[in-house]
Amino acid sequence: MDRGRPRYNNRSIGAPVRRVEGTSSVERNAFEGLPTGVMASEAPATLEQAEIVALREQALGQACMFKILRLEQVNVLSKVRVYAFRTSSQINGWLN
Repeated sequence: MDRGRPRYNNRSIGAPVRRVEGTSSVERNAFEGLPTGVMASEAPATLEQAEIVALREQALGQACMFKILRLEQVNVLSKVRVYAFRTSSQINGWLN
């Protein structure tokens, strides 16, 4: 019977587990053919007007599903995100 400190895996916490067996070629190639898209500034020159109108309507429909935050609230959330990123980076540095 083992006593003392528990044994931990050699991999770091949160690191993805690699599977060697059973990975199909469909899974391996799933992200190879994703579309790249166009920058918003280049869209009027590269897309047809009908497609731009359809995309605009789709974006407005999606935006209507969300609540709108005030500018101060957005600024606070941006600061929280930066602090969370810094904290997670420090934690990851300590664990590695």
